[in-house]
Amino acid sequence: MADASTAGATGSASTQIPELHFIGEVDYGVSFDCDGSEGVFLEFICVVGNQWWDITKNVQQTQTAYPDEESTVVWNHPLDLHFATGSISDWPKLYFQVYKLDSFGRVDPLSVGTMNLPTTAGSHSIRCRTFSPLSQSELMCMCFDLILRAPLCPPALALSYDV
Repeated sequence: MADASTAGATGSASTQIPELHFIGEVDYGVSFDCDGSEGVFLEFICVVGNQWWDITKNVQQTQTAYPDEESTVVWNHPLDLHFATGSISDWPKLYFQVYKLDSFGRVDPLSVGTMNLPTTAGSHSIRCRTFSPLSQSELMCMCFDLILRAPLCPPALALSYDV
Protein backbone atom coordinates (compact mmCIF):
# COMPACT_ATOMS: atom_id res chain seq x y z
CA MET A 1 0.00 0.00 0.00
CA ALA A 2 1.42 3.38 -0.98
CA ASP A 3 1.82 6.20 1.48
CA ALA A 4 -0.47 9.17 0.72
CA SER A 5 2.53 11.47 0.34
CA THR A 6 4.06 9.32 -2.43
CA ALA A 7 0.92 8.16 -4.22
CA GLY A 8 0.86 9.49 -7.76
CA ALA A 9 4.53 10.54 -7.77
CA THR A 10 5.97 10.19 -11.27
CA GLY A 11 9.70 10.33 -10.60
CA SER A 12 12.42 11.81 -8.48
CA ALA A 13 13.04 15.53 -8.24
CA SER A 14 16.14 15.17 -10.45
CA THR A 15 14.08 13.90 -13.42
CA GLN A 16 11.40 16.60 -13.28
CA ILE A 17 11.42 19.12 -16.15
CA PRO A 18 10.76 22.76 -15.22
CA GLU A 19 7.74 24.38 -16.82
CA LEU A 20 7.00 28.05 -17.46
CA HIS A 21 3.71 29.84 -18.06
CA PHE A 22 3.33 33.30 -19.53
CA ILE A 23 -0.19 34.65 -19.10
CA GLY A 24 -1.28 38.10 -20.17
CA GLU A 25 -2.71 40.01 -23.10
CA VAL A 26 -1.74 41.98 -26.16
CA ASP A 27 -3.47 45.27 -25.31
CA TYR A 28 -3.12 47.74 -28.15
CA GLY A 29 -0.98 49.23 -30.91
CA VAL A 30 -0.42 52.85 -31.92
CA SER A 31 0.66 54.84 -34.96
CA PHE A 32 0.35 52.25 -37.70
CA ASP A 33 0.39 53.38 -41.35
CA CYS A 34 -3.35 53.18 -42.04
CA ASP A 35 -6.40 55.39 -42.11
CA GLY A 36 -9.56 55.06 -40.02
CA SER A 37 -11.35 52.86 -42.56
CA GLU A 38 -8.59 50.21 -42.57
CA GLY A 39 -8.53 47.51 -39.93
CA VAL A 40 -5.37 46.31 -38.23
CA PHE A 41 -4.60 42.85 -36.84
CA LEU A 42 -1.49 41.01 -35.81
CA GLU A 43 -0.18 37.49 -35.85
CA PHE A 44 2.36 36.34 -33.32
CA ILE A 45 4.30 33.24 -32.49
CA CYS A 46 6.71 32.42 -29.72
CA VAL A 47 10.11 31.22 -30.88
CA VAL A 48 12.31 29.17 -28.56
CA GLY A 49 15.63 27.33 -28.64
CA ASN A 50 16.29 23.59 -29.00
CA GLN A 51 16.13 22.96 -25.24
CA TRP A 52 12.58 24.33 -25.02
CA TRP A 53 9.33 22.51 -25.71
CA ASP A 54 6.46 24.78 -26.69
CA ILE A 55 3.42 22.97 -25.37
CA THR A 56 0.94 25.43 -26.93
CA LYS A 57 2.62 25.38 -30.42
CA ASN A 58 0.47 27.68 -32.44
CA VAL A 59 0.45 30.96 -34.29
CA GLN A 60 -2.05 33.30 -32.70
CA GLN A 61 -3.97 36.05 -34.43
CA THR A 62 -5.94 38.94 -32.97
CA GLN A 63 -9.26 40.13 -34.30
CA THR A 64 -9.28 43.02 -36.76
CA ALA A 65 -9.65 46.33 -34.92
CA TYR A 66 -10.00 49.84 -36.28
CA PRO A 67 -8.00 52.87 -35.11
CA ASP A 68 -9.66 55.57 -33.05
CA GLU A 69 -9.06 59.34 -33.31
CA GLU A 70 -5.64 59.03 -31.61
CA SER A 71 -4.55 56.19 -34.01
CA THR A 72 -4.83 53.59 -31.24
CA VAL A 73 -5.90 50.08 -32.20
CA VAL A 74 -7.28 48.09 -29.24
CA TRP A 75 -7.03 44.28 -29.37
CA ASN A 76 -7.10 43.03 -25.75
CA HIS A 77 -6.10 39.60 -27.08
CA PRO A 78 -5.32 36.93 -24.45
CA LEU A 79 -1.80 35.52 -24.29
CA ASP A 80 -1.32 32.08 -22.73
CA LEU A 81 2.01 30.36 -23.40
CA HIS A 82 3.21 27.14 -21.76
CA PHE A 83 6.73 25.71 -22.02
CA ALA A 84 8.90 22.96 -20.61
CA THR A 85 12.65 23.47 -20.69
CA GLY A 86 15.94 21.73 -20.13
CA SER A 87 17.98 24.96 -20.19
CA ILE A 88 17.51 28.68 -19.79
CA SER A 89 19.51 29.46 -22.93
CA ASP A 90 17.59 30.76 -25.97
CA TRP A 91 14.90 32.35 -23.80
CA PRO A 92 11.48 32.64 -25.52
CA LYS A 93 10.88 35.55 -27.91
CA LEU A 94 7.63 36.76 -29.38
CA TYR A 95 7.66 37.51 -33.11
CA PHE A 96 4.91 39.89 -34.29
CA GLN A 97 3.65 40.62 -37.80
CA VAL A 98 1.16 43.49 -38.13
CA TYR A 99 -1.25 43.58 -41.07
CA LYS A 100 -3.90 45.96 -42.33
CA LEU A 101 -7.21 45.05 -43.92
CA ASP A 102 -8.46 47.61 -46.44
CA SER A 103 -12.04 48.33 -47.49
CA PHE A 104 -11.67 45.91 -50.43
CA GLY A 105 -10.70 42.99 -48.17
CA ARG A 106 -7.03 43.01 -49.16
CA VAL A 107 -4.48 42.19 -46.47
CA ASP A 108 -1.20 44.12 -46.58
CA PRO A 109 1.75 43.67 -44.21
CA LEU A 110 2.61 46.75 -42.15
CA SER A 111 5.45 45.89 -39.79
CA VAL A 112 7.30 43.26 -37.76
CA GLY A 113 8.74 43.20 -34.27
CA THR A 114 10.37 40.91 -31.73
CA MET A 115 10.67 40.97 -27.98
CA ASN A 116 12.03 38.74 -25.25
CA LEU A 117 9.57 37.51 -22.66
CA PRO A 118 10.26 38.54 -19.04
CA THR A 119 12.85 36.54 -17.12
CA THR A 120 11.44 37.32 -13.68
CA ALA A 121 8.16 36.33 -12.08
CA GLY A 122 5.46 38.91 -11.46
CA SER A 123 3.40 41.42 -13.35
CA HIS A 124 5.06 43.22 -16.26
CA SER A 125 4.02 45.91 -18.70
CA ILE A 126 6.08 45.51 -21.88
CA ARG A 127 6.17 47.44 -25.14
CA CYS A 128 7.31 46.05 -28.45
CA ARG A 129 8.34 48.48 -31.17
CA THR A 130 7.68 47.30 -34.68
CA PHE A 131 9.40 48.36 -37.88
CA SER A 132 8.95 48.05 -41.63
CA PRO A 133 12.20 46.88 -43.20
CA LEU A 134 12.93 48.64 -46.47
CA SER A 135 14.58 46.91 -49.36
CA GLN A 136 17.77 48.13 -51.01
CA SER A 137 16.88 46.59 -54.37
CA GLU A 138 15.69 48.76 -57.24
CA LEU A 139 12.82 46.37 -57.99
CA MET A 140 11.40 46.73 -54.50
CA CYS A 141 11.79 50.51 -54.66
CA MET A 142 9.83 50.54 -57.94
CA CYS A 143 7.10 48.40 -56.32
CA PHE A 144 6.91 50.90 -53.48
CA ASP A 145 6.60 53.75 -56.02
CA LEU A 146 3.67 51.92 -57.63
CA ILE A 147 1.84 51.91 -54.26
CA LEU A 148 2.59 48.28 -53.65
CA ARG A 149 3.95 47.46 -50.24
CA ALA A 150 7.20 45.51 -50.25
CA PRO A 151 6.98 42.10 -48.54
CA LEU A 152 8.20 41.91 -44.96
CA CYS A 153 11.46 40.22 -44.17
CA PRO A 154 11.30 36.52 -43.23
CA PRO A 155 10.90 35.65 -39.52
CA ALA A 156 14.45 34.32 -39.20
CA LEU A 157 15.87 37.68 -40.27
CA ALA A 158 13.55 39.70 -38.05
CA LEU A 159 14.38 37.47 -35.08
CA SER A 160 18.08 38.21 -35.51
CA TYR A 161 17.45 41.83 -34.48
CA ASP A 162 17.45 42.47 -30.73
CA VAL A 163 15.07 45.39 -30.33
